[in-house]
Amino acid sequence: MVDLNLPRINGHTVLEFLKSRPGPPVVVFSVSANPRDRKRALDLGARDYVVKPRTRDELFATVRKMVELRFGRPRIRRQRHGLIRHRYIRS
Repeated sequence: MVDLNLPRINGHTVLEFLKSRPGPPVVVFSVSANPRDRKRALDLGARDYVVKPRTRDELFATVRKMVELRFGRPRIRRQRHGLIRHRYIRS
């Protein structure tokens, strides 16, 4: 997750840096609803752009979507002693 308004560096600069490296999908969380900021972030490789504030459930849904993009949908199976184990499978 990247905020465009970071204290010491611009979030777009972070996206430019991350674009050239393999890694997990990046989601931009920003107070800016400006379409130009959204377009630039997506052009720089952000997978999603979310305008703050958001509820906790909306935040979790976005993070879950990014995890599924990275690792596939979770296959959940029950283990001994009632523990649940998540194993990610690529779709």
